Amino acid sequence: MKNKILMLTLIISSFYVTAQAQTSLAPPKWHPVVKTALTPDGTLPVSGNRDKEYSIPSSIPGSAKEVLLFVMVRNAGNVNANTPVYFKIYTQNNSQDYAKYLYWDPAGGTHVSYNSDNIWLPITKQRTIKCTRETGNGGTAGIASSISIIGYR
Repeated sequence: MKNKILMLTLIISSFYVTAQAQTSLAPPKWHPVVKTALTPDGTLPVSGNRDKEYSIPSSIPGSAKEVLLFVMVRNAGNVNANTPVYFKIYTQNNSQDYAKYLYWDPAGGTHVSYNSDNIWLPITKQRTIKCTRETGNGGTAGIASSISIIGYR
């Protein structure tokens, strides 16, 4: 009888430890926020300067570990460029980049093109998000872009 009780205790203990380990691996709950354009101007560097740096707003708590971004770029025809553009969107901690990439082909002429993505990036101590246009030049006519925070966890 003692062996059966000991065995049952071990099984219950094992189940509790396994269940506890599995729940601690679950991703933290994310918190949606009202779509907030990143400053200075909430746009991607589609032409001109290849680099932009944005501040994470103070409305995102210091305890947050990651931000969820909505990134969008489109043209409405009459674009004066037709070279594909690659954007590197990232946060940086010392020399370590935490990067995601967005590809956009402006198509040129009267064609319309669009690309968007929702991406998670870690918040580093600098509380900034950077964007570099690695290739291409989107031109200037008929182009809209945005980079906004839509959540955190």
